[in-house]
Amino acid sequence: MKNWFSLSTQEKRSLCSDASSATNGKMTPQAVMLCVETFGHLFDFNLFAIIANCYVLSGKPALNADAMVAAVRRSGQMRWMRVSFSDGEKCTIQAARTDEPEDIVHEATVTWAEAETAGYTRNPSWKRMGKLMLKARAKTALMRDAFPDIVCGVYSPDELADNMNMSEHERSQITAQSIGEEYHAENSKAPRAYTDDDYSTGSDAETMTKRDADRPFSDIPF
Repeated sequence: MKNWFSLSTQEKRSLCSDASSATNGKMTPQAVMLCVETFGHLFDFNLFAIIANCYVLSGKPALNADAMVAAVRRSGQMRWMRVSFSDGEKCTIQAARTDEPEDIVHEATVTWAEAETAGYTRNPSWKRMGKLMLKARAKTALMRDAFPDIVCGVYSPDELADNMNMSEHERSQITAQSIGEEYHAENSKAPRAYTDDDYSTGSDAETMTKRDADRPFSDIPF
């Protein structure tokens, strides 16, 4: 692809439309354009890398946590980054810059208690993936604090979703996708197999896996 800034408006729109088609409805051409104009420089204007890591919620572009870290690494400003502590209650991540003395270490800590106070833990994805969520929030907080020249004012989709008016289902789905996990609705129930003590009657009948004994006699070869 030619340099993005050398493309005509029509060429940009055409490329964004093609990229939008690859998202299966996740992003409109306008959303792709917004992400390219906002974050394109962080991905060398690779449209497929952009649509894989960027989101638009209520007109606001966002980057997932790992994409923020990757953008900072690519900038050459990060000397190192490490998770110094992580469990289900707290996560602490540290990083150092290449343009600062080696003894200067930046640190961000996010706790479950803080998330609970803020109301984030009502989100089913927080309850199901608490450790991952703490780590993701520690990453984004650290990137903004230690590398504001690269990701100043950038937020992850789950951070935006936690502060927007939307259904819990939608919020939980966005949160799970933001950290690369598959979303499972809380009220989904997988079919279970019968045991000899089960009967195919009552409200549970539809969730049971049929066994041969429950098939009509006309379906059973003799």
